[in-house]
Amino acid sequence: DTLSAHRNELISLLSRYVAQGKGILQPHNLIDELENILGQEDHLKDGPFGEIIKSAQEAIVLPPFVAIAVRPRPGVWEYVRVNV
Repeated sequence: DTLSAHRNELISLLSRYVAQGKGILQPHNLIDELENILGQEDHLKDGPFGEIIKSAQEAIVLPPFVAIAVRPRPGVWEYVRVNV
């Protein structure tokens, strides 16, 4: 429910990742762009998607897909792939 409630912000964020034209994005790139798009609004940054971005180790951008490698805790890797 939380992610679908903020669909426009998520699409805008993922589209910015694609627009950067880089194949690999490091964690600081992901967090910087999240902060740029949200400004002072912390509702998305503190939500489930914000936690995914904060735990991300890297993102691979192959338009139209953005794949994010997430490491929520040591020894556990999860992968999220989104069609933008």
